[in-house]
Amino acid sequence: MHDYRVCLANGVINKDTGSVVCPIDAQCRFTDEIKDFQGQDVKYADKTIIKNLKESKRLVHQSVLKHSYPFCWKIDTLLIYRAIPSWFICVNDDGYKIVCVGSIEALKQLSGVSVDDIHRKIVDEITLPSRLGKDLLLRVSEVFECWFESGSELYALVQYPFDGHRTFIDIFPADFIAEGIDQTRGWFLYIIIVMLTALFDQLPFNC
Repeated sequence: MHDYRVCLANGVINKDTGSVVCPIDAQCRFTDEIKDFQGQDVKYADKTIIKNLKESKRLVHQSVLKHSYPFCWKIDTLLIYRAIPSWFICVNDDGYKIVCVGSIEALKQLSGVSVDDIHRKIVDEITLPSRLGKDLLLRVSEVFECWFESGSELYALVQYPFDGHRTFIDIFPADFIAEGIDQTRGWFLYIIIVMLTALFDQLPFNC
């Protein structure tokens, strides 16, 4: 984020045009934006880059520093931060832009179409009228990643709303939640709070 703010302030990137400097591909190799090192792995191009700087007489200083570095705990490989396109949940109270259909019956009530198959090839063709008389609503083409569903954990664990009403009432909102620091920003603070507040109009924990 610090790099982003500095680049934004100095005109290196422009958030209005969506231009972001990211000259590496999905395999962490330099793209044609860096022609001198195109195709080289960014973690193993150091010697080539240093040689290039020396030959062009632009090398100010060269040294080796020992420091911690992030690794993938699953396969023990180096990690790298890379700018990629992302979607964010739009939280608004317009009421007509976003409609979450929770069941086949709800889909029938909203669209007037009766279906017994909810595979994409069927539901993709169904439209919903806007509550405010705007354009027809279409099913979003994107699919939420699995962590979004994890926000249902607090009520799904007792089978609410299909069962466990009494149990859910007893445990919601929570008095104490323990979570790893790596999960608090995404899963806990964002997904759980957004989902539970949208569903029950209150925070999922007492504070």
